[in-house]
Amino acid sequence: MPVHRARHVKCGEEKPTCQRCRDVGRPCGGYKAALSPSEGHGSSPTPSLSPAALPGLMSPVQNAVERRYFNYFRQHTIPDLAGYDSQSYFWNYIVLQTCHASPAVLHAALALGALYEHTHNGSAASDDKIGRLILQQSNKAIRNLCIQGPKPPVQVALVCCVVFICLGNAQGDHEGALRHLQNGLSMLEEWRLQEGGTKSTRVQETFAQVFCRLDIQATSFLDSRQPRLYSNSFNGVSAYGSIIPKSFASLSDAQVVLESIAIRSFYSLTSKTQVHYASQKYDDCISAREVILQGLAARLNQWHGTFEAFLAAHRATMQRNDLQFSVLLKLHHRTMSLMLRLKSDPDFAASAALDSPKEVEFSSIISAARSLISSSTTPSRLKFTAEMGIIAPLYFTAMKSISAQIQRDAVELISKCNRREGFWDPEMVAKIAGRVLESRDGVGPGGIPDLAKLYLT
Repeated sequence: MPVHRARHVKCGEEKPTCQRCRDVGRPCGGYKAALSPSEGHGSSPTPSLSPAALPGLMSPVQNAVERRYFNYFRQHTIPDLAGYDSQSYFWNYIVLQTCHASPAVLHAALALGALYEHTHNGSAASDDKIGRLILQQSNKAIRNLCIQGPKPPVQVALVCCVVFICLGNAQGDHEGALRHLQNGLSMLEEWRLQEGGTKSTRVQETFAQVFCRLDIQATSFLDSRQPRLYSNSFNGVSAYGSIIPKSFASLSDAQVVLESIAIRSFYSLTSKTQVHYASQKYDDCISAREVILQGLAARLNQWHGTFEAFLAAHRATMQRNDLQFSVLLKLHHRTMSLMLRLKSDPDFAASAALDSPKEVEFSSIISAARSLISSSTTPSRLKFTAEMGIIAPLYFTAMKSISAQIQRDAVELISKCNRREGFWDPEMVAKIAGRVLESRDGVGPGGIPDLAKLYLT
C-alpha cells in the first residue's frame, strides 16, 4: 500500500497504540489520553517549556538513520511546511528547539521527515520499508508522551499535535488529522483557562495563531464544520477583535490580524441562525447576521488600507519569497471579502452579468493565483505545506463564479498547483471541482470529503 494514502479505519484507541492503526501503518490516536486535557485521569497539561531554557542545538539523534531524517526534516521539510513565511517563528524556532528538548517531538519529526523525503524527494526505499519506519517513529513519539504520564508539558503535546496533523494530511488520513486538531484545540483552550487573565507569552500567542490557522483551514475543507477557537484564545488571536492597527511590523504580523478577522468571519458564516425568543422574527435574525458580516467586511477594508501602507514602505526591499507572501495575503483578503459580501449583499450576489463587480473579483483571484504558480520555484514533484495557499480560494472561485471561463481557469490552476496545502490535495480537489461543474444542477457544493465520496467513487 502506498504510504501517502492511509485507509480510513476507525482508531481502536487502545494505549499506547491500537491494533487497527498498526495494521494500516498510520499514527495512532491512542496517545490522545496523554495529550487531551479532558482525558487521562482528568488532569491538565503542565506549563509549557520556556524556549530560553531549552538546550542548544546539539544533535538529538541516536544513529545514522535518525540523523539522516532529522537533517532532512530541518533542511527541507520545515521550509516547505512554513510555506511562504520563511521567517516562521513556530517552525524555525519552537519546533526545532522542542525537538532537542523532547524525544516525543523528535520522533514525530523523524516520521514526518522520512515520509517527506520518500514521497517528495523520491528515496530508493520501498513503500513498505518507509511505512514501517514511519510507524516505528510515530509509535516512539506516542510512547514517549505516555511515559510522561497524563501531564506532558503542554508545549511538547501541542507540537506533537501539529506534526501529527501534518503527517495525517500528507498521508491522506484527514479523519486522523482532524482528531489531532480537536485534541490540540482542547488543550489550547484549557491552557488559556489556566492562564486566566494573565498576559500571554510570545510562545502562547504563536501556538494560538498556528491553531487558529489550522482551525480556519479545516473549516474551509469541511462544509459542516464551525471554528472552535473563534475569539476564545490568547491575545495573539483575539487582540484585534475590534481595532485594526495603523501599521504592521511584518508580513507575519499582517497575517495574524487578517486571520483574526477570518476566523470570526468563518464562525459567523457557519453559524446556524436561531430564534432565541418567541417574539423575535426570523427576518430580524437574518438582519442581525448581515450587520455582523458587514462589520467584519469593514474590518477587512481597514486591514487592506494598513497593508497597502506597509507594502508601499517595504516593497522595494522585499525578497522574492516576501513578495510572494504579500500576494498570497492579498489573495486571502480578497477571497474573504468576497465571501462576506456574497452573504451580506443580496444584490451583489444575485448579479448575473459576466462583467459585474462580483465576476471582476473572481477574475482577480485567478490572476493572483496564476502569478503565484508562475513565480514558484518548487520542483514538479508534489510537495506538502501546512499553510493555506491558493487551492481553497480557487475552489471557492470555481464553485461560486458564474463565468464558465473563470470556472475552467480555476480548475486548471488547481491541477497545476504542485503542493498539498494542509487538508487540501490539488489532484483530488481538481477532480471534484471538474466533476461538480459538469454535473451540478444549481445545488451548492458540500464539503470536500462528502463530494469525494459522491464524485470519486
